[in-house]
Amino acid sequence: MFDLDSNQIITLLMSAYAAGLSTYLAIKGYINKQPRLNFMHKFETDKNGHYLEIYAQNSSERNITIHDVEYNLGKTKAPRNILEKPKQVEPFTTATFKVYLDNEAEYLQDVRSFYFKLSEHKTITYELDRPILEELRFHVLKTTMPQFFFELEKVHDSYDNIVRATKKSAEEWKKSETITMK
Repeated sequence: MFDLDSNQIITLLMSAYAAGLSTYLAIKGYINKQPRLNFMHKFETDKNGHYLEIYAQNSSERNITIHDVEYNLGKTKAPRNILEKPKQVEPFTTATFKVYLDNEAEYLQDVRSFYFKLSEHKTITYELDRPILEELRFHVLKTTMPQFFFELEKVHDSYDNIVRATKKSAEEWKKSETITMK
């Protein structure tokens, strides 16, 4: 059906390889140009009160301009912007944003999402594991009572060991029962 000599086969394989490689590099270049933010947060306190500090790291290869950082207030879902002016984030650097909690605690009850609005009319959402006030309670508990969490972890490990030992004893008892019945 196909009458190809070795030179034509090699040429065909090299062409296919070049096409695949150029497609891969084009897709990789496109992905690297897309704005990407990686997030972390922690709770802090200063003279103005308690606040949530959000770190947004630009993991793309180009500058990102953040125009707004918003969250929706409580049950009204009214947007609240925490950014006074646009912030430029250079590639592979981190920007920080503060959300003060003391003055707006009553509105923060159900807040768990923050919306970072970029200059490209794109919005990147940062979602907390729990609502912000639950995160704060957990943080306070964890930092003020670290010994309690250590003891709780030891109890949990002991319980796991007891369960494992009980299962092992039950299996050994079944084996011995089987042997005595024979």
